[in-house]
Amino acid sequence: RDSNAAEHDLPAFDPGNFSNPTTIDNQWAPMTPGTHFVYEGTTVEDDGTVVPHRIEVTITDLTKKIGGVDSVVSWDVDYTDNELVEAELAFYAQDDDGNVWRMGEYPEEYDAGKVIAAPTWIHGLADAHAGIDMPAEPKTGTPSYAQGWGPAVGWTDRGQVDAMGQELCVPVDCYKDVLVIAETSQSENNAFQLKSYAPGVGNIHVGWRGEGEKT
Repeated sequence: RDSNAAEHDLPAFDPGNFSNPTTIDNQWAPMTPGTHFVYEGTTVEDDGTVVPHRIEVTITDLTKKIGGVDSVVSWDVDYTDNELVEAELAFYAQDDDGNVWRMGEYPEEYDAGKVIAAPTWIHGLADAHAGIDMPAEPKTGTPSYAQGWGPAVGWTDRGQVDAMGQELCVPVDCYKDVLVIAETSQSENNAFQLKSYAPGVGNIHVGWRGEGEKT
């Protein structure tokens, strides 16, 4: 795993640096069991049709040991045009420095109610490697960072601090001191998913920039 990390610019993973990994209190990505997020918007299908899109994220009280580290389990469901298209278990842990790590994902993709794919990556399996989901102290002007590495399923996401100190209003509330992370991957290196985070709350908005912009 060490050579894998060096070759692909992955963060060094030390299971000894996780003394209380399921207490995730990073101000930008707190994960308290029972927290439920609902994101509603639209998406554009291949034929140009604009349809409703809703994602629901629930932080559960379940944990799973991955790479020797107890990890928090989130349950995410994704609906396009009111039809379930994906359900996912995602795994997170916070290290002693305050970084939140993405330890892996188990998604199931659906078509007409049937599972058609499950592109899973879990740290330590099939050359997969955990990555940073949220840095302890994000700062502008810093290099991008791997959010995980799952070569068997083409999972190559990276994040980079895009802006800080922003103001943003969403249907629930208006927020100040918002952090924006730009995410991209090897397969979409000219498209960026822009995720906005409010301190003490977490992810409050998702947008796009570049090729593939849909909304």
